[in-house]
Amino acid sequence: MVKTIAAALCFSLIAAQAIGSKRDPYEVTVYPRMGLPPLGDQVQNYHITLRLNEPLTEANYCIGVEVTWPDGTRSSHVQDCPPFAEYIAQVRRYTECREQVIVCPKDYTVCEFDCPAPFDLQREWTFDTRRMRHAYGPGRHTVFVKFLLPGGRTMLRSADWHVAGEEER
Repeated sequence: MVKTIAAALCFSLIAAQAIGSKRDPYEVTVYPRMGLPPLGDQVQNYHITLRLNEPLTEANYCIGVEVTWPDGTRSSHVQDCPPFAEYIAQVRRYTECREQVIVCPKDYTVCEFDCPAPFDLQREWTFDTRRMRHAYGPGRHTVFVKFLLPGGRTMLRSADWHVAGEEER
């Protein structure tokens, strides 16, 4: 019995790892997936999260994103990154600096050493509808996302949400 439970547990862990490894490398999620229609001046806010789930390589370094909302308006974010080799060197210098052991004299009350941080590379973006103050009526609404990759390449994704209301009857 114990062996059966152990085997089932191992199988569950292996299955969970396999499922987790099949995540879309260019993930788009919407929260909430189901919303309510506007009530007076109260408008439902939707959050769109874009995430790059791939290991960092030169092929997906310094990407930008462009979101096309259901009403046709667009939001975007691009990064002004250093060249890839320079970024890797910054990360290496930062890691080496953090691994150093610093011995401070006895009479120092504060002994801190700041390592120069590498460029803050963004791999997750969040947009929301709060600033747009757009009321989405009953029905299905789709947001289209374009991941802007180096070399002019793009990766397209979409996500949708549903607003409850009269249309469902």
